[in-house]
Amino acid sequence: MSGSKPSGTGLKALRFRRARILRLTIAGALFLASCLVQLAAVLQRWVVPAGTRGPRGLLIENHRYDYYFPVESWVPLGTTAQLFGLAMLLQAIGVLAMAAGVMFLPDPTVDHLRIAGIAAATCEALLAVLFAASFAVIGSHALISGLAGAASGMPDATGLSWGVLVAGVVSPLILAALWRVRLPAAGAACLFLLGTGFAGYLAAIYVISPLIALKAHDARWAETVMAVSTAAAAVAMAVGALFLARRSLPAA
Repeated sequence: MSGSKPSGTGLKALRFRRARILRLTIAGALFLASCLVQLAAVLQRWVVPAGTRGPRGLLIENHRYDYYFPVESWVPLGTTAQLFGLAMLLQAIGVLAMAAGVMFLPDPTVDHLRIAGIAAATCEALLAVLFAASFAVIGSHALISGLAGAASGMPDATGLSWGVLVAGVVSPLILAALWRVRLPAAGAACLFLLGTGFAGYLAAIYVISPLIALKAHDARWAETVMAVSTAAAAVAMAVGALFLARRSLPAA
């Protein structure tokens, strides 16, 4: 009967689906929050002090105020670094929530009961952790630098700089390829999140923002482009959650 309660197997499947939808929704909410905090940093960096000089007499356009990855010559401007650091930490948690929502979806190309399937799932989990860690390191570095008022030596002291660069590019590309079958929206989110990694930051400065500002480079647009890429990942998560919510459960 159509009005009968689901069987034990069907009820279990329903609970798993709801859990996955909740995780994807949480990931989308975290990505959206990250976008808004990034925009708050952009406003404080570019809009509030527009046309003025910074606290040390430097023009606001001076690269020494850039907060993405503070280096030795970095000059703090308000709480821009703290805001950006918080945004990246939110994004790191969002990546883990997204992975938790996607990894338990059935993959028709892999039998996860076999040794090869277990190895694939382990590799997938490791890639998700590396992806999240790349944002966590960037966020922690920015947050610590902002609180201390000087660039943190954490990445160089721990040898993480190149590791963050590689993990932030390689892991999302592989995850996007792995997740394209199970949930294409999650694969798209991985590609959008490339925009806030090192490679995405450089692309925003030297490729995307020049097209917008009609200049050689314009950091204000670069930082905005990064925030928009995070917002796009949030939209992808919303689409993925909606897709799961509308998809019919398998027959018991």
